[in-house]
Amino acid sequence: MNAFTPEDLDFVMFICITTMGGDASFQFFLPRFLKAVLDGYPGFVWLSRSHVMASKCERVEWSKWKLRGRDAVFGALEAFAQFEEATDRAESSESHGHAG
Repeated sequence: MNAFTPEDLDFVMFICITTMGGDASFQFFLPRFLKAVLDGYPGFVWLSRSHVMASKCERVEWSKWKLRGRDAVFGALEAFAQFEEATDRAESSESHGHAG
């Protein structure tokens, strides 16, 4: 697993559930993906946005996961969404010539 780059994890999560893999694959890769996102990779544009991950969580019925797992996923997804919002805001400000 340590051989997976952030790009690899992003691709796996992007195609997981809708193209390949099932619930077990998604549940295995999701925490690793979220850790990669939240560890921060400046300049890396994630294909797998937080709303896409939230939608996939619903598809795999994450609400039926053990409470600890659900809480961890919810917290990480919330942090991911906040990270995206801040990144998008900063990029928008930069593209309009404003200091952030």
